[in-house]
Amino acid sequence: MRALQQIALIAATFAITTSTAHAQIDLVPKTAQPTIWERFTLRVINQREPATVEVELVVPEIVAVLGVQAPSSAWEFEVIAPTDSTPQVIRWTGGGVGQGSFDEFVFLGRIPGDARSKELVFPVTLRREDGSETQWSRLTGEGVAPVVQIVGTTSVTPWGAVGLAGGAFGISVLALALAVSARRPRS
Repeated sequence: MRALQQIALIAATFAITTSTAHAQIDLVPKTAQPTIWERFTLRVINQREPATVEVELVVPEIVAVLGVQAPSSAWEFEVIAPTDSTPQVIRWTGGGVGQGSFDEFVFLGRIPGDARSKELVFPVTLRREDGSETQWSRLTGEGVAPVVQIVGTTSVTPWGAVGLAGGAFGISVLALALAVSARRPRS
């Protein structure tokens, strides 16, 4: 029985390493702050043939895509706006990431100021010359999608907004009083 378990473990390890070892992805940075223009870089590494010829990145709706860069002139890109039933997508096509090489796919994005601290998931699909594809869309296990953590917030609570408005009103009343007293003729 013990030998059978060891064989099963070796087979499972082999299946996992052979299915994921041919291509790897990484998205940096791992954290992002609201309101800051962030340079997001998706790294695609191909460790065997066939070449990767299409890279598709699903961008969470909360991230505004400000601009996209192709790794080289061989690559073209398109930004597909979200609809009621489909997410926001950046798709790079026309180039190739061959065996033993990598490319970086870059876009500028911004998270709104009222965003709360949470994880953003960026599913990725790679398509190869032979028509096969690999997806990273899961939160755990094999095929885990890249995640970016929103850190810090710039939003103001409702009571904070009332306090800021009251302070601004107080300063404007003080400025008005100073202006009126400065215009009064002195005796």
